[in-house]
Amino acid sequence: MSSTVNIVIAEPSGLLYSGLASVIGSSGKGFSVLRAESPEEIQRLVTVRTVSAVIINPGLVHANTRIVHAIRTSSPGTRLIALLYAFFDESLLSHFDDRITINDPPSKIIYTLGNESAETIPADGDPGTAGLTEREIEVLRLLASGKATKEIAEELHISTNTVITHRKNLSVKTGIRSVSGLAIYAVVKKYITPGSTGL
Repeated sequence: MSSTVNIVIAEPSGLLYSGLASVIGSSGKGFSVLRAESPEEIQRLVTVRTVSAVIINPGLVHANTRIVHAIRTSSPGTRLIALLYAFFDESLLSHFDDRITINDPPSKIIYTLGNESAETIPADGDPGTAGLTEREIEVLRLLASGKATKEIAEELHISTNTVITHRKNLSVKTGIRSVSGLAIYAVVKKYITPGSTGL
């Protein structure tokens, strides 16, 4: 396993990119920072390299959230982190695994980048050990198959806010925040079969 961990930053502002790259590069955690200036460039980078996380200005994907699904398909293990310094609707932010802001201290940014290893998936017990409701399990299955919040809402005939609430409940009950982590949880707990995930 390589000691270098690739992080992609997709941020149009050169100033913000440079500041974030400096914080990440000086962390001493072995991060290598790559820049992407478009969603297509993100997809290209995650296809040709192993990328641990992509920090994205949500404004780059707000008009085409399907690109987020395409990135997840190209690189299932890559975490997508929203870089926030303006207001974005929760339905857009629900496509991301985590969030950072330009006001966050460097320690929080570095912690968020390395947080994937903090997610542990209980290996014991039956699928019901986290106390999930039937509706939460339905949402979990659809999330694991790569569906966006709006698509889940349409399929289950519920509001996007209700889907967001179910997703928050899933995170609280399982201790897992990322979609990729929830997909693995769903496989381990036999809610879905390994080949059925779209991530």
